[in-house]
Amino acid sequence: MPQLTLPFVAFSAVALALFWLTPARHRRLALVALSALFLGWLDPIALGFVIAMAAAIYLPGRLRPHASPVDWVIVACALIFLAVRTGQRADAWSSLPALIAPVGFGFTVLRLVHYRVERARGTLMPHGFLDVLSYLLFFPTILVGPIHRADDFLRSQARHRFDAERTAYGLRRILFGYVKVVVLANWAVYNQDLFVDPSGLAPLSAWLFESLQYGLYLYLAFAGYSDIAIGLARVLGFEVVENFRWPFVQPNLGAFWRAWHMSLSDWCRRYIFLPALARWRRPVPALFIAMIALGLWHELSLRFIAWGAWHALGLAIWRGCQRRIWPHLPRAERPSARATLHLLSVGVTFVYVVLGFTLIKEPSLDALLDQLGIVLATDP
Repeated sequence: MPQLTLPFVAFSAVALALFWLTPARHRRLALVALSALFLGWLDPIALGFVIAMAAAIYLPGRLRPHASPVDWVIVACALIFLAVRTGQRADAWSSLPALIAPVGFGFTVLRLVHYRVERARGTLMPHGFLDVLSYLLFFPTILVGPIHRADDFLRSQARHRFDAERTAYGLRRILFGYVKVVVLANWAVYNQDLFVDPSGLAPLSAWLFESLQYGLYLYLAFAGYSDIAIGLARVLGFEVVENFRWPFVQPNLGAFWRAWHMSLSDWCRRYIFLPALARWRRPVPALFIAMIALGLWHELSLRFIAWGAWHALGLAIWRGCQRRIWPHLPRAERPSARATLHLLSVGVTFVYVVLGFTLIKEPSLDALLDQLGIVLATDP
């Protein structure tokens, strides 16, 4: 990832200095220029894509400010996203070369849809095209999120000022982020069998341990990248939403998704689950639609469809238990009993999430089934 390179660190330091040395009335333009320079350095095609799509979503809203949220712009975003994701999988389906997505493509499409819907709903404060570019190109978050909201961004920009305490906090978050990515994710979890030597485990136990290792790596890596992005944004004077909040110690799957990749799950809830629920009035199908869509956002493949369906099934079971079973059970009165039940809930949720990682750990669903067959055949 670019965040782990010296050029990124050097660019960030220079960009932060130049931004605050720029007179206040020109800082918005400076931020757009610096962000465009950053994305253009990484991927000129991505820069062209963002600018073109920014014009496509801003101008129709300018001409028709009260248009329906469901319009050709959102349809175009969805079709472009599907085309690129399909092209990325071409190498797995045929001899055609794979289509490489522009840098930050997945997150950009989600921000485009979010901005267009909220603009059509009239929830955004008055702004211009430069504000749209500033939001979409914002270099701290363009690569791996968080998927910050346009209304929060515009408010931060309107109240923008230098604050020494906020800057110190941002620098600490950047440091914590690099510790998570470099020390914990890349060294302790990924490259070092720090906790258990898998070679000494039974095949099934080793396979499950590798799934746990994979999940911990994903969490620490993306939580670390989110810390870096949040810290950089804070030094620039912007508030960016949190993205992870101790997801592996949550007592149920609903709480897990409110703590894991929070900006993505919130986007999915707002723009897929709630519209599907309003359309059909049936929460379980809406859950499956939302979670499978979330899986397909990661990758257009059967393994991510299975992963999304697995979490939708878990959420549906938890929702059913919450509404039909828990109210009829006797409540634990003693604090020790409540603590025991809480720990049991955390353990069950943790195991369910780790089993979900087995679905995406392998490169394909066929490889997963082959590996599972080998494990079951060799496990005593």
